[in-house]
Amino acid sequence: MDRFLSEQRIRAVPDVRVTYPAYTMANGKALLSTLSDDDVYARYGTDILERVTPRSVANVDDLIEQLNTIRAGGFAYDVEEHAMGSCAIGLPLANPGKLTLAISVVVPISRFHSHRSAIEDALRHCVSECHDQLYNHITK
Repeated sequence: MDRFLSEQRIRAVPDVRVTYPAYTMANGKALLSTLSDDDVYARYGTDILERVTPRSVANVDDLIEQLNTIRAGGFAYDVEEHAMGSCAIGLPLANPGKLTLAISVVVPISRFHSHRSAIEDALRHCVSECHDQLYNHITK
């Protein structure tokens, strides 16, 4: 895991030393969306999920619904689900049968809605640019 920090005075800084449940973060949801529903149920069961914030998904059925939306639309969102005041948008770099990675952009909620479209465009471009180069390198 790596991070690039914004030069904005007010910014969201991911703490790479702390682990959060995958279902509370955009990059985690992006990765989970590459699994089948059966694999997600095998991982989490049908139990209530631990909520990190009041906005975190509360149960596996709701998580599956979010993952289906991600599978259909591509983007994974974390709107104050792992930390209040922090939001993120993520995309998987998936290559069936090979290593799956995810990229996400974390921003303060004060900029999330006004910059959402630009972040999505940048992520889409980044994933497109990285995909072939990354997976061709891994398979060599």
